[in-house]
Amino acid sequence: MKTVHIIFIALFLITFSSVAQNADSVKSTPAQITFAYPISSNGPESKNISNDISFNILYGVNGGLTGFELGSLVNVINGSVEGCQIAGIANVVDGPVYGAQIGGIANVITDTLYGMQFAGITNIAPKSTTGAQFSGIHNLTNEDLDGAQVTGISNVTNGNVNGAQIAGIHNLVTGNMTGAQIAGIYNQSLKTNYGAQVGLINSSHVHHGFQLGLINVADSSTGVSVGLFSFVKNGYHAVEFFGNEVMYANTSVKLGTKEFYNIYTAGFQPETTNTFGFGMGFGSKLTLAKWLSLSADLTVNHINELDQFDWKVNLLSRADLTLDFNLNKHIALIVGPSFNAHVSELGYENTGDFTTNIAVNPFYSEVHEGYQLQLWVGGKGGFRISF
Repeated sequence: MKTVHIIFIALFLITFSSVAQNADSVKSTPAQITFAYPISSNGPESKNISNDISFNILYGVNGGLTGFELGSLVNVINGSVEGCQIAGIANVVDGPVYGAQIGGIANVITDTLYGMQFAGITNIAPKSTTGAQFSGIHNLTNEDLDGAQVTGISNVTNGNVNGAQIAGIHNLVTGNMTGAQIAGIYNQSLKTNYGAQVGLINSSHVHHGFQLGLINVADSSTGVSVGLFSFVKNGYHAVEFFGNEVMYANTSVKLGTKEFYNIYTAGFQPETTNTFGFGMGFGSKLTLAKWLSLSADLTVNHINELDQFDWKVNLLSRADLTLDFNLNKHIALIVGPSFNAHVSELGYENTGDFTTNIAVNPFYSEVHEGYQLQLWVGGKGGFRISF
């Protein structure tokens, strides 16, 4: 993207240096037509004349616009635009824009945008934007954005955003983000995020909103992060070692915040060689006193009970509620009840029997179309190390 910026900026600087001159005052006319500057109805002075209506057959340079401009290739304005510009290749404005720009390749301004930009490749606003930028590849606002950026590849705002960024690959806000970032791959908020981030990878310095992605990262957070892996640098990190009525030896890793953390868990039965399980879930921890906390966890585990590993449906869902007796800042004893729901598929031999035997005194059991559902109440006990 930096290469694209350099190419466009270099081209437009050449354009400005060759045609742009400051005038003591800007004249105005109702309309003008240009073949290719300076072949214009306003002559060489067109660069200092503002128009209500402007037509540029190839390439036009005018001092301002207060209405509508249409050009087959490039429109250049050495002043402000109040209205609409349409160009086959690019619209270039050495000033603010109040209205809309539609460019086949690019829209570039040197001041503030109050309105909308539509470009096949890139929109560049070096100051703030109040409105929206739509492009095929890249949008840049170099100060604050109040509105939206929508693009096929990358959006960048080097300031605060109040609104939305939607990109096929990447969104970046170097200031505070209030609103939503939605990207096909990566969202970045370098300061505080008060909104939502949805993408494969989401990162925020201070997170107060919602993250949904494969990987979520934040330095600190009071929000919610849902994904395959979520990590808060200054958040909640814990490892648990525990037993329950199904698996006697288990470990879980908890990452996130106390208000909402992700759980990664695995366990096995020591007396067998083929019964083990692994899964993930989420939970929340409530501090009741300095020495006592309450944790509520929901997990889903794949259970293997066969001699070889298999992905046949054998899912154990657990809702664990534990009292956490804090021995010190880092170590706690945990104990509490659990509710279990187990769904399993018929075994391999087509005998009508189920290969599973993990249920412990189920109070409900039902078979329907080759699947068995069992429900029972169990328990969990062990200890936790927090760091």
